[in-house]
Amino acid sequence: MVFGHVGVDTEQSLKHAYDFVEAMVDKYGAIPRPHIAKQCIPGNDGRSDSKFQKEVSMLIENPTLFQSLDFTALASKLTHPDTAFRDMVNHYYLEMCKLPGNTTQPIIPYDI
Repeated sequence: MVFGHVGVDTEQSLKHAYDFVEAMVDKYGAIPRPHIAKQCIPGNDGRSDSKFQKEVSMLIENPTLFQSLDFTALASKLTHPDTAFRDMVNHYYLEMCKLPGNTTQPIIPYDI
């Protein structure tokens, strides 16, 4: 499951995502595998979108920041610039990682 899309997700959609995963674990024994959306991943449309030029330039100038694009890395200033939204995404991601059977290990991102 990939969630935390900038400009798309809201606190309500993040809560619904968590509630859905929790229900699937409880009802069917599903294995949670949460991942955080990242917009300017090499090879996707966001990478060539001019609105991400600043982020792409930072990545090129600081290659260690590519680690923050890992889908298992917490949202960072680079990937989720709005502090309140970043905090919400990280909260729900970490809560999903606590669900029984989770196989995703959260990574602390290098940040700007």
